[in-house]
Amino acid sequence: MASAEELYRQWKRNPPTEVSRQDFEKVLRHYLGDFLREGSGSSHQYIVSHEALKDLSVTRQFGIWTVPLHSGRTVKKWYVKQLIVIVEHLRREGVIP
Repeated sequence: MASAEELYRQWKRNPPTEVSRQDFEKVLRHYLGDFLREGSGSSHQYIVSHEALKDLSVTRQFGIWTVPLHSGRTVKKWYVKQLIVIVEHLRREGVIP
């Protein structure tokens, strides 16, 4: 089983069309676990919020990023790409290593 860092590097090089919920969650928790909460009662399974995210277009001005699951099992490529943008932005800002 690939580590979170390995998956992130693979996705950064070549984002897959879809990723499993388990792999996405592994990477999400590794990099953004301190800012993550799980949604309840809606299609948006993951919610990430941080003040430093307000500068990004993917979070609009609110600094909140939500990720829905596709058919309850996978995450689409668009959200994988957004995850990469967010991780790189938070690294540049010094929020995460």
